[in-house]
Amino acid sequence: MEIDEKHRNRLKEIFKEYSFPTRKSVGKDAMNGIFLMIQHADMDKQWQKSQLKNIEKAVQNDDIDSQSYAYLYDRIQINNGQDQLYGTQFSKVDPLNKAVELTPTEDIDNLDKRRMEMGMMPIGMYKEFVFKSL
Repeated sequence: MEIDEKHRNRLKEIFKEYSFPTRKSVGKDAMNGIFLMIQHADMDKQWQKSQLKNIEKAVQNDDIDSQSYAYLYDRIQINNGQDQLYGTQFSKVDPLNKAVELTPTEDIDNLDKRRMEMGMMPIGMYKEFVFKSL
């Protein structure tokens, strides 16, 4: 975890000095890496939440895909004790029984509609994908 904090602090310095990068300036792989660092910054929830607007802007500028926004939004919601919106996070993954359970999700009846709007597969297909990877 210490290395994660070191890398996150360096990323903060870069953002402060140069602002949030674009795909044109750093490339697709670097943008994905930056997203993953933000997505997994659960030890720094305030900073993680502060980056949601940058990710939203990056989606609008086609620097990162909309699914990334959905994953980060849900993670932040869960980290703040609220229901997720896009069904990206699971509270239980049981490899032995190949079972997964979604973390509480807002308006579950319209979940697939929201997922489709973000370019994501329906939740049933996503669960099957997770099953196959167990």
